[in-house]
This record gives sequence, structure tokens and C-alpha cells, in this order.
Amino acid sequence: MSQVTKSLYISAYPLATNLNLLKRLGITNVINMTYEFPNAFPDDFEYLHIPAKDTLSERLTSTFPEIAAFVSKATESGGKALIHCQEGVSRSATAVLACLIINQHMSLGAAFKLLKEAKGDVEPNNTFLKELRRLEFETLGSWTREKLTPLDLCEDVRPLDWRESLAIIQANAVRSEVPVDSNEKELEVIKQTFGEVMKEGKDAVAKLILEFIFAGVENFGGLNRSAGAALEECIIRGAEGSAKLSSLELRDMLHGLERSEDFRDLLIDVPSAKRWLDGFMDLLQRNHEKILAIED
Repeated sequence: MSQVTKSLYISAYPLATNLNLLKRLGITNVINMTYEFPNAFPDDFEYLHIPAKDTLSERLTSTFPEIAAFVSKATESGGKALIHCQEGVSRSATAVLACLIINQHMSLGAAFKLLKEAKGDVEPNNTFLKELRRLEFETLGSWTREKLTPLDLCEDVRPLDWRESLAIIQANAVRSEVPVDSNEKELEVIKQTFGEVMKEGKDAVAKLILEFIFAGVENFGGLNRSAGAALEECIIRGAEGSAKLSSLELRDMLHGLERSEDFRDLLIDVPSAKRWLDGFMDLLQRNHEKILAIED
């Protein structure tokens, strides 16, 4: 069990199951960042469960405010918070760093140094580091340019684009079944992208949809039910909010993409894309109410 600040701790899962230790330290609130394990003592502590995976397709951006508010509430009431994942290395470290940036307005570099002093093996994955740098920039107006981990690419902070927006929406759908429309900022980016491309004509729209499919499949190395449904919804909502595109035209575009060389290349890498596209076209054919708003 590692103490980061007076009221904030981080650990791996085994220590988070030691009831005597938690009570001796005065822990009152626990954030469980794992999808693998349930909350250990729901009758003894207040929990926030973020069922995240330590993968490059996972996105935690939308959870940062909730995590920071949960820790802040515990601190203000005189309690102490523990954040844990399986190993206490990546997911929980990311959550701790987000708290320090939001609640204490620390730079990512300073927060990482403090956390590293408390627990030397912390190492958020590259996706999480990118998200933390964007959070830092949005909170403080600057971002940490120093390399923090051996694998850190230290990439520039860029404005949210449709690719990252789609990844966030899909990750939220997979992790917590968050509806697409609840991702307001990300969905607006996607709608704006469609609006700009619509001005270039239907061929440009078809190319954009193909890029969406590529990105949506690559995010998860395939498309499970939640990720596929979110991708479908993003395409529909993007077209719906940006132009008068009929369901027949959209189906024709998808049929054309299915026959294209680019899509065949995608199928070689991810065969599940073909099954998903077939299902998407069936959905459009069977459920016209869902796309009524984009009819002429």
C-alpha cells in the first residue's frame, strides 16, 4: 500500500482485499479500476467501480472528472481514498494522476514525480499518457513534454479529432454501455467532420465512412457487440446531423465499400468486419425509424 498524499493511496488488488489494513490506514473510499475483480468490501467502504482494461484501445478521459470528484468528496469529509487496479501500475496510476491534475492543479510531470516516489513501478500505458496530457492542457493550459516512462512517445497534444472521439465513444460503450449521445463533445466533433466532408460530395462521404470503419475496427482488433453498435450509431448520427442523406444512399455506399479493394484489404486483417458490415446493412434495411431523420 503506497501513500501518495495525506489522504490518497494506491495499491495492487491483493492489498485492496486486506480489510484490517484498510481500516488501520483509515481508508473510507475505494476506487476499483479493474474489470477483473468485484468490489471487495462493499458493506465497509464507499466504492466507485470503473471496469477498465489496461489496453491501448481503452479510454479513461470521460471518467477523470468522476474519479477526481469522488476523491475530493472523501478528502473534504475527512476520509481517505484508495485507488487500485490489478497490479497498481497503469490503470490506478492513471486515475491518481488525473486526481492530482484536477484537484491539486499539478502538472503531469510534477504529479508523476510525486507518484513515482510513492510507488516506483507505476507506468501508465501510452494511450493513458496521451489522455493525461490532454487533461493537463485543458486544465492548466500547458502540457508536460518530458518523457515519463520508457515507452512514452511524448506526443504533442492535439485538438480532439474524429478518430480519438470515436475511440472514446466506443471504449465508453464497451466498458460501461454509455449511450453514444451521452458523449456530447466527442459526438459533436464527429458531426462537424461529417458536415465538412458532405460539402465535398458523396464520394468523399463514402471515403469517410470507410475510414470510420477502419478506425472503428482497429480500435478493438475487431468489433464486439457494444463497439459495433457504437460505430453504427456514430455513422448514423454523423450523417443525420450534417446532411440530407437517404437510407438508400447510405446502404448503396456501404455496398460499394464492401466491394472496394480497400475494404477487401481490411477483411484480410479483420474478418469480423465483414460480419459487422452485413449486420449494419441489415439494420438499416429493417429499422427505417432509426434513420428517419436523414431521409430526404
